[in-house]
Amino acid sequence: MITPVRPTILHLAAVEFTATNLLSPQLAALQDAGFDVRVGCRPGPSGFDPALASFRPVNVDFPRQIDPVAMVKASRRLLGELREMRPAAIHLHTPAVAQPLRCIPRRLFPPGIKVFYTVHGFAHLWDTGKLKDAVLERTERLLAHRTHMMLFQSSEDFDNSQSHHYRTKLRYLGNGVGDEWFALPAAPRPNKGLRALFVGRLIRDKGIIDLLKALTRAPEIKLTIVGEQLPSDRGGAAEEVTRLIEHEDLAGRVRRAGRLSQPELRQEMLATDVVVLPSYREGVPRALIEGLAAGRPLVATTTRGCRELITDGVNGFLVPTGQPDRLAEALRSLATMSPDRFKAMGVASKQRALASHREQMVFDRLISCYAEEGIHPVRM
Repeated sequence: MITPVRPTILHLAAVEFTATNLLSPQLAALQDAGFDVRVGCRPGPSGFDPALASFRPVNVDFPRQIDPVAMVKASRRLLGELREMRPAAIHLHTPAVAQPLRCIPRRLFPPGIKVFYTVHGFAHLWDTGKLKDAVLERTERLLAHRTHMMLFQSSEDFDNSQSHHYRTKLRYLGNGVGDEWFALPAAPRPNKGLRALFVGRLIRDKGIIDLLKALTRAPEIKLTIVGEQLPSDRGGAAEEVTRLIEHEDLAGRVRRAGRLSQPELRQEMLATDVVVLPSYREGVPRALIEGLAAGRPLVATTTRGCRELITDGVNGFLVPTGQPDRLAEALRSLATMSPDRFKAMGVASKQRALASHREQMVFDRLISCYAEEGIHPVRM
């Protein structure tokens, strides 16, 4: 009797942080479903995180900036891995990997490999009118046919890609969190002050500088910052964050918790009244979905992804990017809101998460997408 072989799917991300913190639940779910799951990315300074060990990680070091020599070296290394591994599919997760890999001539790949690309959030925005965004969008459109299927976390990216006639199969995937987030109790509005939580890398695009400036205009707000600047981050803001929180207007009101595990982050959420993320660009941010699932009101900017999760005035507030005064106003509104309305906002957040952002929904859609391309799990 021939023992069936599980199809191998190689998931590729630019850096270990993405694989460990964003992809590992998905990878584990696919492995449990009956796939042989591998992961490729650039390892951290001390090698690969032990959390990735079960996915037998491989070193795939595509540069995050234009560097033809480094791109050629990374491509050769990846092609060598593919010839040895012979996966049924490659699944791309970040533009820094997806763009150069789709430029590799297909004839160099081992035959039969399917290529999937999850768009966690395009590098371009759709509505700016800026030349940079137009060039990046055009590049994505031209490269679309080099995948067998593109999967979208953002319904906005999905709809726009359809209307721009991207030449491949386009499927909505969504984004979600595990059931443990839904089990957290709601937070009543405190009698005095408000406890806010920011979760994200300390880079300027996350709006952390705007948030700290907003706090100087909202003295009733206390803030916990979860996250750090990574060595590979562009636009790092860690030094300025340190300088700002030492300012007398913020003394004693801002706490840096650093990088936390998921259980530690849920403990922080228990002590949180509102989740805030004033980003300049996003996909569909997990940090806000965690706040939704925990029944917290949200404050975020009107950028893609954030505006898919928040209905202004219903489960939180949306403010323009780059305007700390408007951000402060939204936070002060929550701090002075009646307990009944504050509770209603939290309930609305939980209901939205229950309807659309359960992690298992995303996993089921993904497995269906693989099946559509003839790749089925094998249960032992």
